[in-house]
This record gives sequence, C-alpha cells and structure tokens, in this order.
Amino acid sequence: AMTQRCAPCNGGGKRSWLATALYVGVIAVGLSSGFEFFKKAVLREMALPSTGFFAQQAKDLMEKFNNPGVYDALQRANLQPNDNLLEICIGHGFGIQEALRYPGVSVTGVDVSEHSLAASRELNNLAIAEKRLSLHHGSASHMPFLPDASFDKVFHFNCCYFWPDLAATLREIKRVLKPGGLLVSGTKFHQISEETHDKTTFPNQDEAAYQAAIAEAGFTEIRRQHIRLASGTPSPRSSYALARQCPVLP
Repeated sequence: AMTQRCAPCNGGGKRSWLATALYVGVIAVGLSSGFEFFKKAVLREMALPSTGFFAQQAKDLMEKFNNPGVYDALQRANLQPNDNLLEICIGHGFGIQEALRYPGVSVTGVDVSEHSLAASRELNNLAIAEKRLSLHHGSASHMPFLPDASFDKVFHFNCCYFWPDLAATLREIKRVLKPGGLLVSGTKFHQISEETHDKTTFPNQDEAAYQAAIAEAGFTEIRRQHIRLASGTPSPRSSYALARQCPVLP
C-alpha cells in the first residue's frame, strides 16, 4: 500500500525534474540569444555611435579597454610642436583630448557620427575656442574638406575594421598626409579574429590584408609593434602599424 501511494509521487517527481530541466534549458537559450543581441547592438554602436542604452555601453567599453592603447599609440606618434594631426573615427574625443596635451599640436577630427562629433565638441570645447581643434562630419574615404598634404601625422584606433572601401580610405589618408608624414593605425586584429563578427559591420578582419593594403596605397617603412595597456605590459592582442607617406622625389 505504501508503494502504491508513493508511485504517483515518484512519477510526479520525474515530471517535475523534466519540467525543471526544460525550464532551465529555455532560460539558457534565452540568455544566449539575449547576449548575442546585446553584443551585436553594442558593436553596431562602436561602428556608428548614436545615443541610448547600447551607445552608453559601447562608450564605457571603449573608455575602459581602448583608452590606454590610444594613449600609448599617440606616444609612438612622436608629436612635436606645430604638428598638424588628423584623427579619423574620433569616438567620444578621448584621443583628441590626449593629443591636445602635447604643446603646440593642432588636431583635426573626422567622424561619420554626428553624435561622436557632439561628444568631442563638449569634451574639447576650449581647444575649439583656441583654434587648436577643428571637427568635420564625413567619411575617411572622401574628405574633400581637407587639402592635399596638410597633416604631419594621421591617427586612428580600432577604426579600419569598419571601412567599406579599405583601398580608397588609405589613398585618401595618403593624399592629406605631407610627404614623409606618419600614419599610426591602432588595431586589435588578433582579438577580432578570435571572435565571430558580422562582415557587414566588420568588413576588414584580416591584419595581413590590412598591412598589404597600406603598402599598396604607397606607404613605406611599415612597422608593427604591440600596444601597452593600462597595466604597462605589451598586449599580444593589440598592436599598431607605423607607416610613412612616400617622400616626393625630385
């Protein structure tokens, strides 16, 4: 009799266990899908910043993980008094703010996002008033508002992955650089290659192809070095390429 009474309990326990397992499975699938949605939304904001929750998450991540590399890469640019620096993909203006700490350096920023430009204006408004900073809305592949051979150095960080036309963008960068000028490209290709990214948002994910495109655009003396992070240690996951604009031959 005791066994008969307990049988329904055991069966109910099995059904309860199965329901719990299914419920946990649904939660796991939901969390996985939710994470992928979150990740894609944040990455889209990195490519083209706007406003809102995901834009703030992207800003916080860039400030935490990009800024130390930005500071280090700018040190390698060897900025000198009276240098004219062009930064492409300015984000929220942290790179510009750091570059302006170098005495006598003038900075021009170009970005496809009006929201990034607005944030940079707010952060660096004094430099704009002092005529040390000018900002332009536009694509790095087409900058008709900038004259030929007008910059000593061009800098970008975590930007080239998003360029729809890599060759055209590098040719345009070369056009605005002075003969013998320097291009500093901060990248995290190693990290990009370890993850799965949408080719629509990240059309350029291969470091070797990027360095080959730099050479094909006419740059010389191309060097690759590791970026130092906040800890002060070189990161094998991050690097930058230094490339010279070919001098004009007599």
